[in-house]
Amino acid sequence: MNKNNKDKLFQKGMTHFQNQNLNEAKIFFNQVLDIDSNDIKSNHALGVIYGMLNEHKNARSYFEKVLEINPQFQPSQLNLVISLRLSFSCIAEENWSQKLLQLVTSPSNFSISNLGK
Repeated sequence: MNKNNKDKLFQKGMTHFQNQNLNEAKIFFNQVLDIDSNDIKSNHALGVIYGMLNEHKNARSYFEKVLEINPQFQPSQLNLVISLRLSFSCIAEENWSQKLLQLVTSPSNFSISNLGK
């Protein structure tokens, strides 16, 4: 894996994200995942983007991936809660309220803007 290339791709994704070019940002974050599928920042960023696009099922899958890698990553914990709450499919899940209670620990920053620093 080329860490330099991965970092540059992530930064390009962040630039597009900050400029609200979400489709372009997705391309760069996905390129990072092609290099390292366990990259927490890119998985989280894609979850945020899909949440912004009201594609909460897709958002959930990225937040869940992050939490498989690092169960204590609070931004993904909280964004997963938001995605569960906003997703119509979560109502059909028998234990969705238990999932919400398990994930909420404390307020945190929901955005990804601080991940690029």
